[in-house]
Amino acid sequence: MILNLVIRIKDWKKAFPMLSRYSSNTLLMKLGVGLIGFKFQRIYGSYRPLLVGYPLYEEDITFSVFIEMFYNKKHLTLDIPFEKHQQMFQDAMDDVKSQHGNLLGETVNVKDLFDLLKHKQKYDMLVCHNYCSLTEFLKYKLITALYLNNDALVQQVCMDMEEQTNSWDDCMER
Repeated sequence: MILNLVIRIKDWKKAFPMLSRYSSNTLLMKLGVGLIGFKFQRIYGSYRPLLVGYPLYEEDITFSVFIEMFYNKKHLTLDIPFEKHQQMFQDAMDDVKSQHGNLLGETVNVKDLFDLLKHKQKYDMLVCHNYCSLTEFLKYKLITALYLNNDALVQQVCMDMEEQTNSWDDCMER
């Protein structure tokens, strides 16, 4: 089973050459103050590619800032049976590239990364009702803006922080 996943990861590595092998089920690249890439999760005779982001400013990278699933054309979670990898790989690549390919290229726009984080803040139920996740997003955004030495981006993150903490006050009053 492990050999099957290793062979499949080689195909993903060829398709995304800027990613490097981090572990037996993870391909990552450095992106400013973080790492971004794929983590491949084994699921009952299948595997699932996940988009993951880790902070480099923490002591270890076992805590991910975000995990994002990919979906197929039927809007179902993208799970690829090991036996059907060859037949499904090109469609899976198309799905991945259409959803988050802009975060896995040689050049990544920080706006695209921040848009993903903002979307997860608003619509991911595991994030939007978890203050720890929200504060990690804000911390990641602020450290990224400071790393880039971009005053406008720092100002925007500060406004996001203000907006977020004001919404916490509203929740506490209810």
